Amino acid sequence: MPKAPKKISMRHSWGEPNRLQFKTERQCLKCPIVKVTHHQSEGPFERHWTEFWHAETLEMVAGADAPTPKCEPVQTDVAQREAA
Repeated sequence: MPKAPKKISMRHSWGEPNRLQFKTERQCLKCPIVKVTHHQSEGPFERHWTEFWHAETLEMVAGADAPTPKCEPVQTDVAQREAA
């Protein structure tokens, strides 16, 4: 009996963090979404918020503290990977 195809998780799989002075960026390993976490101090107060950006178009997908957008994995062509 053939095995059922492996189910693709719809959750993001965040890569290694790129830490800067006031923000941290992580790219999803399955889709072109970048998670940007901002860290800011204003006197005795600290503010933290998260934004989501599309890596290829550099457009904001979800603004400050909006829900995490759905992960939509990009299908890669086997022939393209073998040619590279």
